[in-house]
Amino acid sequence: MAKTVKVTTSWNEDGYVEIESRGHKVISDVRAELGGTDRGLAPGELLIGSLGACQLLVAQLNAKRFDIDIQNLAVELEADSVKDEHNGKSLFPAIKFSIRVESNSPEEKVKAFIDFVENHCPVGATLSSAVQLIQSELIVKRPEYH
Repeated sequence: MAKTVKVTTSWNEDGYVEIESRGHKVISDVRAELGGTDRGLAPGELLIGSLGACQLLVAQLNAKRFDIDIQNLAVELEADSVKDEHNGKSLFPAIKFSIRVESNSPEEKVKAFIDFVENHCPVGATLSSAVQLIQSELIVKRPEYH
């Protein structure tokens, strides 16, 4: 059964964006040289970071089940932003990531666990498949003056 995730993004008068879901907020912005205020991660950084966060959370939630002793776990990610030659839009054609694990568990057991993590990360599954973006509604209204 599908589980709906709802997120609201709103523009702030100071020029940054607030992202809110389940009572939690994140600020997204761009660097000052691009016209932003640099108060938060850029949308692309959030996208790339979401992959690493998802992998780490899947690992954290399943390490005991796999009887893996993890002392430290980190994911380093990077992606090159390129312009699509057909439409001029910026995109990330690939995201590279390195997983660093400190563990007293046997290496083969750790590798099998990391394979599980990669195969059960919903953000990774989404990014590695074609994602259909559907604008379900457009609401335009006049501002309310107080």
